[in-house]
Amino acid sequence: MVLQEMSNRWRNTLFKLKNVLKNAGAVSVPLVSGALLVNPSNTSTLLDSSSSVNKARIQALQNSTGSAERYSPRSILISRSTYPANEPIEDRYDYREITDNFVLASVMDGHGGWQAAEYTRKYLLEIVARELENCPFRAVSLSGHNVSTLPAPFTSAPPTEVGQALIRAYTRVDRAFLSAIRPAFELGFGDVAHVGCCTLTAAILPNAIVVANAGDCRAVLGRFSVNKPPSGAKAEGIGAWARSARLNNLYYSALPLSNDHNAREESEKLRLANEHPGEPDIVICKPDNPQACYVKGRLQPTRAIGDGYLKDSEFNTPPNTPRQYGRHIKAPYTPPYVVR
Repeated sequence: MVLQEMSNRWRNTLFKLKNVLKNAGAVSVPLVSGALLVNPSNTSTLLDSSSSVNKARIQALQNSTGSAERYSPRSILISRSTYPANEPIEDRYDYREITDNFVLASVMDGHGGWQAAEYTRKYLLEIVARELENCPFRAVSLSGHNVSTLPAPFTSAPPTEVGQALIRAYTRVDRAFLSAIRPAFELGFGDVAHVGCCTLTAAILPNAIVVANAGDCRAVLGRFSVNKPPSGAKAEGIGAWARSARLNNLYYSALPLSNDHNAREESEKLRLANEHPGEPDIVICKPDNPQACYVKGRLQPTRAIGDGYLKDSEFNTPPNTPRQYGRHIKAPYTPPYVVR
């Protein structure tokens, strides 16, 4: 699992979690502070409602989209959309309010079945909340704002401690899920050992966003500026700013907050090769599609909850076992390959 932290100016941010599924399924959880305008094509725009210029933009966008969700400098709006790439759908989402100014949101991209995603949805954020109980919460200073003038007390746990709480929670959920499926596996229900899910969680703090990721879900920070890009803004590359096609005086930027943990990524190929020397089949890519790569020829994500047969030898069934009773990976076999 990888943690990344992004400090931000809280009232001028739009944070969107997008679960990218290889079969075109999607779970989208935008979290914002300020004004969120949602149009029928599922795009979102954030405006700082304290600005008189932006109030006019809010009204203009409301008239053009026909839909304006509630807006205030303190509001956090969570929305989602799902598409069932498989039947039944294998994906889940969850969110939890820790304090008025501290929200957790998570998406789960299931594979091999829905069970790991549902288990993670049921327990992950509850465990994160428990892990946060021992974190010291205190008033925080927001860039450009006097805390005493804000309409509510902005208190938060330190971002580094939030990150450690997320790491511990991911580890606990993964271990608990593998323990939960063990009795079924031992009874011959081998399919439970190849059920898993990619999971991405964002902790939205008053002065920071902390993202935990296991798999190839993605977190993106959407930002906007009126009339011109911010000073020193990038004109090209990752996080570059561009003019809105609908409102010429608005500029937007999309900044990735997570890395893909997928066998197609060179960094993950190198990590696996270093951890499992002497295994030429550690990553197998399709000859006609070099971007379709699989750990031991089986799974594209290199980090996930579940997927017991790629983590522990006890879930690797004997050779010639019928597929419905489990999966067998031939030697050399030195798990774990997929980590949390």
